Amino acid sequence: MPVISGRHNGHQIFLDVVLLDIRRDTPQTENAASSSVNLESLRALIDTGATATSITPDAAQRLGLRMAGRRSVLTAGGQTFAPYYFFKLGFVFPEQVTPISSPSEFHVLPKPVVGSTFLFENSPFDILLGMDVLSQGDLVVRRNGKFSFEF
Repeated sequence: MPVISGRHNGHQIFLDVVLLDIRRDTPQTENAASSSVNLESLRALIDTGATATSITPDAAQRLGLRMAGRRSVLTAGGQTFAPYYFFKLGFVFPEQVTPISSPSEFHVLPKPVVGSTFLFENSPFDILLGMDVLSQGDLVVRRNGKFSFEF
């Protein structure tokens, strides 16, 4: 079983992910028509208190994701309507260096994600990983500053 591991700061866990276009099951690139693989690594925050995974509007735009529609989303600030997108998530193995050039450098979850956008001023991350994704694996957070996520 693939394992993604790393270090945490006692407050937050960040890791690198890539998005894959659910329509073609190919990596999202700046130029989707390009024949070369050019993957953009996105910074993700693990949020066990979030029901669903979300993406920043900036990341969705950079990747050229097509909005699937708008849906009601309950946030800490209340209920709102937000654009949402369909994609698959690939978890980058920690020993990889950017730029990522091959699908063998990450593990893709088989279940598609429906990710709504979220507005977070000056966000240090592009993706907020909610329980819809986290429940597909086993997350272990250790008190020595390490974590692992096994699928």
